[in-house]
Amino acid sequence: MELHLRPPCLFAALALSVVLLAAPVARAQADVLTLDSAIRIALESNPTVAASRASGAAAGYGVDVAMTGFLPQVTGTVGYRRATQNSASFPGAGSSTLLATGTRTSGASYDNYSATLGLQQTIWDFGRTLGPFDAARAQDRAAAAAVRSTIEDTFLQVGQAYFLAIAARETVEAAEESKRQMTEHLAAAQGRVDAGLRPRIDVTRAQADLASADLAQIQAINAERTALISLGTAMGRPGLGRVTLARPSASEPPGAEDLEASVREAMDGRPELRQLQEQIKAAEAQVVAARGGFFPTLGANAGLTYTGYKVQDLAWNWYVGASLNWGLVSSIVQANAAAKESQENVRALKANLTGLQNSIRAEVENAEVAWREARDKQAPAQALLAAARETLELAEARYAIGSGNVTEVADAQATMVQARSSVIQAELDLEVARIRLLRSLGRLATLFGAAR
Repeated sequence: MELHLRPPCLFAALALSVVLLAAPVARAQADVLTLDSAIRIALESNPTVAASRASGAAAGYGVDVAMTGFLPQVTGTVGYRRATQNSASFPGAGSSTLLATGTRTSGASYDNYSATLGLQQTIWDFGRTLGPFDAARAQDRAAAAAVRSTIEDTFLQVGQAYFLAIAARETVEAAEESKRQMTEHLAAAQGRVDAGLRPRIDVTRAQADLASADLAQIQAINAERTALISLGTAMGRPGLGRVTLARPSASEPPGAEDLEASVREAMDGRPELRQLQEQIKAAEAQVVAARGGFFPTLGANAGLTYTGYKVQDLAWNWYVGASLNWGLVSSIVQANAAAKESQENVRALKANLTGLQNSIRAEVENAEVAWREARDKQAPAQALLAAARETLELAEARYAIGSGNVTEVADAQATMVQARSSVIQAELDLEVARIRLLRSLGRLATLFGAAR
């Protein structure tokens, strides 16, 4: 039976065919993971980044809390009390009619209603309010630097895991190619042995080489799975599964040959330094706050009260005043101890800052040495691979015409496998060294456009 499609049905069938053909391509494109995508996912999903950002937000609210010290304290109270109104006689009550006539005792009780609105405002306290506020602002800036530092570390972890996974995939491909070559070599050896041209040992040697290639392939496949697990964990997406990774185009880090310029850049750009510098400012503000305890606090107060025995019959009163409070003994001793404690904290943080600066300089120096070494290894590794490939071709050609032996071919194949591994490792070392150098300079967050 023939099936005739009307034009609308034909168009629908064509459209469905296009969709079905495009679906595998779309899935393949969706499964490609770039380094930028991995970084973006890590910013959204990595729990360490999320925790750091929450801590940074909490530090911002700490500034709001410290700011309340500048605001007036306004209190409102409404009260009710049922109590007796007994009183004792005044001395000399019997000799003067102006004084109470005597003791009054009774079990009778009365209602008492009150409503009070009070205000207290600190006018000046010699830094006891300003110090904690400045410290809170410095801690907020330190928390922002800590967030950036966490992002930089996360980018480093994702980048290293990403390039390690790429190297693992290339190792799998190299293992597959090596196994293919070993299979072809075994077939060639078997044919020559069957023809009586070569001894049986050629076959057994080729079988051993193929088994070794099988083992290498199994190890490479599992190493790739492990690398993808590490990448997924660094991204905050456990269970990432099998994805295709796109190798990014690497560019040479600028200034890599000028050590002092790189060190200066790191000192200006490393968020860890900024974090510690802000913590020092916070500790110095605490010194100011502690020293304020040596001096008095000047304040003003005002209030309005309504009191009476009946709700509908309350009398109002108001008051304004000023106060000067000065702790003369325990407060001064406490302030002295707090000031010394804060000063020692400042000294400790400054010592830590010096140590961190030294550590960062060493990190930059080591990162540049590692990057230059990895860069310089590229040409020799490629030359080794080219020579190994030519050696293998010559050995196989000699074996094919009967002038070579199986040992030459096996040695050439082993050299070829090692050369491929050297190229893969050299490329991995270059990418990892580059991203570590960028991390040592504090560029990663800027490079990938990360913001708090």
